[in-house]
Amino acid sequence: MRVYQPWAAPVRAVAYDDPSLLWEMRRWVAALRAEGKVRAEFSVEWREDVAVGVLRDGGLIGEVRPSDFLVFGRNGLSVLTAAQFWRDHREMGC
Repeated sequence: MRVYQPWAAPVRAVAYDDPSLLWEMRRWVAALRAEGKVRAEFSVEWREDVAVGVLRDGGLIGEVRPSDFLVFGRNGLSVLTAAQFWRDHREMGC
């Protein structure tokens, strides 16, 4: 997990650029739940031949597919495509 700086406030995010990161995302969401910061749950499921992360909070919030970002900011968790993410964020220290 890295910290990224948007124009308004920093966010934490994990990019899905390797399937093993789905398990890191799952642990991260579980830790956020344990801290009372989110209610969402994260699972790993298969869609055709691709493992995806599924974020739910009662209903479906989003699916993390290869190259997408799972983002935690002041509005909670969200899933952004790489294009959406890089339009508004840059890595801190850059």
